[in-house]
Amino acid sequence: MPHSIFSKETLPDPNQQWWDRTSECMKPEEREKIIVKKIRFLLRHAYENTAYYHEVLKNIDIDSIKDLEDFSKKVPITTKAILREEQVKYPPYGRLIAGNDMAFVMASSGTTGKPTYIPFSGEEMAFFADAHARIMWSFGVRPGMRIMIAALFTLYAGSWGVYLGASRLGLGILPVGAGLPGMTKQAVRVASDWRPEVLYGTPSYILHFLETAREEGVDLKRDFGFKIVFGSGEPGLSLPSVKRRIKSYLGDHVRVIDTGSMVEAMPWMTNAECSFESGMHLWQDIVYTELIDPEDNELVQYGEEGVLTYTSLGRRLYPLIRYYSGDLSMWINDPCPCERTYPRLPKGIYGRVDDMIIVKGVKILPSFIQEILEKSKHYNGEFRIILSRDKREADVLRLIVEISEDSWRIIEKDRSQAEKVESEIRKLVRDHLGINVAVGLTSPGSLERYMHKAKRIVDERDIYKELSSIRGR
Repeated sequence: MPHSIFSKETLPDPNQQWWDRTSECMKPEEREKIIVKKIRFLLRHAYENTAYYHEVLKNIDIDSIKDLEDFSKKVPITTKAILREEQVKYPPYGRLIAGNDMAFVMASSGTTGKPTYIPFSGEEMAFFADAHARIMWSFGVRPGMRIMIAALFTLYAGSWGVYLGASRLGLGILPVGAGLPGMTKQAVRVASDWRPEVLYGTPSYILHFLETAREEGVDLKRDFGFKIVFGSGEPGLSLPSVKRRIKSYLGDHVRVIDTGSMVEAMPWMTNAECSFESGMHLWQDIVYTELIDPEDNELVQYGEEGVLTYTSLGRRLYPLIRYYSGDLSMWINDPCPCERTYPRLPKGIYGRVDDMIIVKGVKILPSFIQEILEKSKHYNGEFRIILSRDKREADVLRLIVEISEDSWRIIEKDRSQAEKVESEIRKLVRDHLGINVAVGLTSPGSLERYMHKAKRIVDERDIYKELSSIRGR
């Protein structure tokens, strides 16, 4: 049986680098055998206990799945559309539920549509706590530290997942939340008073929090005590430019760690950088993760880009098998200095298939634009991508870029400087993406800072409006 969520027993020696070195550093071929056994057990469980998977798996010989390649070829993916349809037809959970021992419900954050509900048993919650504690250990979190959770405590999985792992580790927890008026300034006071060593939030909110603290006159390096900053929920913390920016605020000693998958893949922290910040490890013995081609759903090779697909190996109440995330990344299987032998996402998760923009044949994601803008001294941390069409029905991409106070003051004194700044940003984009874009400038603080996940694409094309109407967005 898993430990109590709040158990402090059987924690590793704080000086030990690994939670379980045997599991984390074993040969990949040995780990694969263990994963295949877990997958076959999960498939049988889902077939015997859920009406949906009984139908899906009825013509598959589960015993014939001898390796992970067999699994990828023989078992179909489960999509968000399937999950949503099931929950509409058979509310509230659809025919994927395998029992009635529900103890906790979370939901997708609704990034691409209506939220979907995911129930968990009490035993699974304890499993999540253990898994997240183990992963947080890998990037340096230790018993006795204090953690400030600057995220929504609602149906959103991020904050609860961190809370579970922090509880298992015996951390001092400061749940400051996010999103309500005055919360960010209150969080600044909490961080100054308590000096927690660990900060969690979405990348957008972490940057907003740090900018707010500076505006409040806080000396971030002197008055805060953060040693580890980690986040999830959107791309950002794997970008070298964003890491550098946070370290410039808090000090080069601070670890900036990218983590996270999705609530459907709980425990969601199984994509996570270690203390070496060298890409997100995929903790395959907890949640088996594949990267597949979005065109044909075939497994892609290491070094190639694909869509992340998850099978949580410890879930029983609501099993989701080969769950198609829509998130894009590229994976490698190179050695990491931490000695863990999991595959990695060296660039993190950098976008979604449905967020990808193709302009003049060039594939563009908001994270690509963010990384380019971070190279500009004029950039103030926020932007918007405006998509429209000209009279010839050709796609037009326009960037609205918020610029720094110093740059804005120069422009107010000499309006001709605006054209110079716009030209510099256009050149940056052209040099990196090979396309010309229109650029507009806006004043510091004029673009909304999102308390949860940033929304940076505004699509004004008629075809997008029609598609949105069809999708019910």
